[in-house]
Amino acid sequence: MANLDEGLEQLERRRMLLDRIPDDDPDLRADRNYFDRILDAYADMRWSTRSLIESAPSESRLLMLAILSDVVFFLARSLSMVVAPPEEVAIALPAQIGLGVIVAFLIRTSLFYVLAALAKIVSVAFGGEGSWYDTRCAVFWAAFVSAPVEIFAALLTIAVVFLRPYMPFLDNDWLIETPYFIGIIAFGFFLSAGVAEAQGFRYTYRVMAVLAILTIASVWGALALLAG
Repeated sequence: MANLDEGLEQLERRRMLLDRIPDDDPDLRADRNYFDRILDAYADMRWSTRSLIESAPSESRLLMLAILSDVVFFLARSLSMVVAPPEEVAIALPAQIGLGVIVAFLIRTSLFYVLAALAKIVSVAFGGEGSWYDTRCAVFWAAFVSAPVEIFAALLTIAVVFLRPYMPFLDNDWLIETPYFIGIIAFGFFLSAGVAEAQGFRYTYRVMAVLAILTIASVWGALALLAG
């Protein structure tokens, strides 16, 4: 009987010890490199974003993530333009590549800050509770984890161009242009999940719906201004 009581006590102590270590304890995952963290984001973007925020990355680290995503973005788009450039791009390809460098490393990085500011402002209107810092973490992390998708889209474009002589049904312009939008869609999904977690929203799909409405309205407004 004494042995049974002692065994139950040991079991209870072990259970209490395990209960003190949550499944998402940062110390358990401190040794994970960025490749592993990207896979974590693909499995659960909200958890991955929360893990990044709790690690309290410095502003320079966030900027590094943005610049790395810019590098991957530029490489992916350069591959796509060289292998299967749109007609208007093919006419002045060197100039377009030079412009791509400027967009990738200057304008694109700046737009992340603007996007984070807009996400914070809109989130407050819907009851968001995250800070400006949390929102920046979500936006920059979404840009970083969606960057490999740009490479996948570029490789898909190359595959379509290479297989067109052997598969006539691939000889359609819309199949060549479709991969250009894969990275944008991926970024939108990761951005919605990240902002939802950073701002404390329960449902990611609602953030995606608001993002889609604002994006469509912005594009429509820009086209209306250009047409006017």
